[in-house]
Amino acid sequence: MKNLKKSIIKTIIFISLTSLPFISITNTIGIETFLDSFENSDKYIIIKNNADLIESNIEKEKYIIIQKSTHPKFQLEKQDEIIHIKTDGTLTCNTIYETSGVGYFKKYFILENNKPLNSPVYESQIVGKIVKKLDNNLWNQISIKTWETSIKNLNIHAVISE
Repeated sequence: MKNLKKSIIKTIIFISLTSLPFISITNTIGIETFLDSFENSDKYIIIKNNADLIESNIEKEKYIIIQKSTHPKFQLEKQDEIIHIKTDGTLTCNTIYETSGVGYFKKYFILENNKPLNSPVYESQIVGKIVKKLDNNLWNQISIKTWETSIKNLNIHAVISE
């Protein structure tokens, strides 16, 4: 009986510890985005910001979770932060302050250093929108790596269809 109690306690502790990264990332990005990342795993990018990759005001060494513009439910609104390609070919991050146009002819007017830019960003220049920015600490590293590994290796369609 004593061994059975120890076994149950060890199992509960093991399940709790292995679930913590998932609970943490779900709490951080929201349950809808978490579940959607399994269904559309190729539509999310998780990067660690460094000054050489993206021109932005995002603190260096932060993790950035990006929803790609190819996502089936991709939609941009005012105040969304987007990653886009500038005319010189560099990646940059800016905030949308106004939109105009319809469908594929939509234009997004952005802020750079809190000042509106006159030239718009077009749909074809947009890589994606920032879902969340996370500090670079040990717990976030573990949570992100666990989540990233699981969305690349688990197929929710196979689980649901059986």
